Amino acid sequence: MAVRTVKTSALIPGMVIGRDILQSSGAYLLQEGTVLTLAAIRKLEKWGIEEVQIVEPNEEQKEVWEAKLRPEMELSHASTVNLMEQVLTNNESLEIEKIRDAVGEIMNQVGLGRDILLNLSHLKSYDNYLFAHSVNVCSLAMIIGEGMGMTPAELEKLGLAAILHDIGMLKVPVEIWKQQRGLTSEELKEIQRHPLYGHDFLTQSGGFSPDVIAGAVQHHERYDGSGYPHGLYGQEIHKYARIIAVADVYDACISPRPHREPMTPREALDNLMIFKEKYDPDVLYTFLSVMAVYPIGSLVQLNTGEIGKVVGIHKNQPFRPELRVYTDRQGKILEKPRRINLDDKNFLLIHIAKTLERAEIAAFLSKFGSGVSAWDI
Repeated sequence: MAVRTVKTSALIPGMVIGRDILQSSGAYLLQEGTVLTLAAIRKLEKWGIEEVQIVEPNEEQKEVWEAKLRPEMELSHASTVNLMEQVLTNNESLEIEKIRDAVGEIMNQVGLGRDILLNLSHLKSYDNYLFAHSVNVCSLAMIIGEGMGMTPAELEKLGLAAILHDIGMLKVPVEIWKQQRGLTSEELKEIQRHPLYGHDFLTQSGGFSPDVIAGAVQHHERYDGSGYPHGLYGQEIHKYARIIAVADVYDACISPRPHREPMTPREALDNLMIFKEKYDPDVLYTFLSVMAVYPIGSLVQLNTGEIGKVVGIHKNQPFRPELRVYTDRQGKILEKPRRINLDDKNFLLIHIAKTLERAEIAAFLSKFGSGVSAWDI
C-alpha cells in the first residue's frame, strides 16, 4: 500500500489514513484505514497534528478526490492572486506577514495536489497577469525546490523570493508592461530596470533576508552570463534566482498575452531546452524530471486514436503518464471521461502517439463549445 504525507490543513473528507496516528503517550488517535470525516480532520487540528500519511488513491478515487479538490484549489489560487494584488499595490506599506501567509498557502497546495496546481498555472487573465504570474512562479519554483531536496525553511525563503520577483515592475509605467506591440529600445531599457527597482523596494522594507532579496533581484541573470542587470555568471547567481529563472520563463511561455498566443506546455519545455545554456543544468534537469516528457495539461493522442489530457506524471516513467481520456477511438466525445494510468500493466500496449499542436487543440476544444479551455475540461 503506497502512502504519502499531507499537511493536516490540506486534508479533505474521504481521504484514508495510511499509518496509525499516535499520541506522545502511545495511545491511538486514529488508526490506519480510517476514512477521514470533517469532524476527524478538525480533531487532528485541535490535537496539533501538523501532517499525516494517507493512502495513495487508485485511479477511480483520484478522479473523485480531484473533483473535490479542484474547485477548492482554484478558489485558493484566485484568492492568493487577489491578495498579492492588494498587498503589492498598497502604497503605504508592504504587509510582510500576509505575503508569508500566501507563500504558506502555496506550500500547502504543493503538498496536497501538485498536479492540480500545475494545471492551475494556466488560469490567467490579461488584467491580473502580473499578480497571477507571481503566484504561479512561486508554485513552480517551490515544486522545483522540493525536487532538489530543499528543507521547508529553504522552500519558504525560495517562495518569498519567487512571489516577489517582479515587484519592481510596479514602478514601470503600466502602459509599457501592458503594451500590445513590440517594445522600443527605451521601453525595453525601462523594463530591464525592474530588478533594480525591486532591490530598492525590498531592501527599504527591512523585512526580508539577503537570500530572499538576491533570489528576487537576480531572476533575469543567466547561467551563461547573458542576463541582467549585472551580467552574473554561473554560481555567482544565487541558487534561488537560478530556480526562479526557469519557473519564470516557463510560466511566461504558457501564459496568454494580448500580443501573442500561449505556447503549449510541451512547446514551453522545448523553448527552455533550445536555450539550455542560459539555465543552471541541475535546476533544468530537476524541472524536466518534474514536468516529464508530457507536461501536466498537455493534450495528447494515443496510438488507439483516443484523445486525452495529461493529469498526472510518474518521475520514473516519464513516457507513461496518467490521462483523462475524452474521446473514443473515432474521436467522439465520451459521455463521461475515463482516467487511465499508462504505467498500469493493463495499458502496456497503449502509448502516446503525439502531442496535439495548437490548431489540433483548438479543433478538439471546439467540440465542447465556444470559450472552453484545456483547464475547463
